[in-house]
Amino acid sequence: MGSVVFQVIADGKVIFDSGVITSGSSTMSINVSVVGVQNLTLVATNAIAGNIDYDHADWAGAQLLA
Repeated sequence: MGSVVFQVIADGKVIFDSGVITSGSSTMSINVSVVGVQNLTLVATNAIAGNIDYDHADWAGAQLLA
């Protein structure tokens, strides 16, 4: 079973961390403020170090809204 972690990083500070999400998890929507942020990074990593079997992640539908 695949497992991933999603993070939103704003100016070097983690402002969202999904925790471990597996193929059995429900989809998730998030809403975080990025007002004033100069550098925004969206990260998806494997949740189990050294194991990338079946890990699949994407930021489908990600939007920046004014």
